[in-house]
Amino acid sequence: MKFANTAVAVAITWFTQQDYVVSIPLSENQSYDLVVEKDGILKTVQIKSVTYKAAGKFEVGLRTTGRSPIEHRDFDHSAVDWLFVLTADMTIYFIPTSEFSNTNSLTLGDKYARFKYVLPIKFQVPMI
Repeated sequence: MKFANTAVAVAITWFTQQDYVVSIPLSENQSYDLVVEKDGILKTVQIKSVTYKAAGKFEVGLRTTGRSPIEHRDFDHSAVDWLFVLTADMTIYFIPTSEFSNTNSLTLGDKYARFKYVLPIKFQVPMI
């Protein structure tokens, strides 16, 4: 959970540095974590963090979990414009949701390299 909180903090910082106005929803009932605005255009953002690698590539879970075990929702492309992912090696993936159709998980391989930003920050995050 701590790394998920770090991902939110990094996302807010990253959008702010890109001259976006960042808004945080008051409740957790929506499919997005942030609303960002630039030049009068609003976009919704889902934030994910990932420490798990499969075959040497980070695999991010896209499903949203609620407070009870039965409250699992697949990723909702209709409600989210951008996916912001922070990996354990402090790499950001900023992917428009129009670039993938997955609803359960996404493997961050070469296909998404053009959406990759390496942060000049080094943290030690435990890998799973």
